[in-house]
Amino acid sequence: KVSPREILCITFTNKAARELRERLRDKIGDQAARDITAGTFHSVAARMLRRHGDRIPNIGRTGDFTIYDADDSKAIVRDVLVNQFHEPKKSAQPGPLKNWISTAKSCVKSSVGLSGSQMLRALLEAKKPIPQMSHERFV
Repeated sequence: KVSPREILCITFTNKAARELRERLRDKIGDQAARDITAGTFHSVAARMLRRHGDRIPNIGRTGDFTIYDADDSKAIVRDVLVNQFHEPKKSAQPGPLKNWISTAKSCVKSSVGLSGSQMLRALLEAKKPIPQMSHERFV
């Protein structure tokens, strides 16, 4: 017999995950169903990182993190355009800046082998001002 704590169930959609949990509760009871790790790939991975991320060497993660969805990240980038680059809120377009950030992170990773956060830490530790960039490059 296998303990429910040793079972991992992965689904691809939130709807399938909810249905899976309901079926598990109906078949094996509420407590046993709660002991099974079940959910979408992303939710299970996030849960594992929250519980055990500090045990993974060289990633610098704790369980205290937030995952932003596409709407959240657009709102943050729009705020940067408005507050840092003084774009009018109505005309601020976050898409090009998000694409630029993604490309920059990929370039750093492929050219010097550092993640974006490692490069940012290195820049901040250098204690030299980061050159101002014209926001027209992002539009």
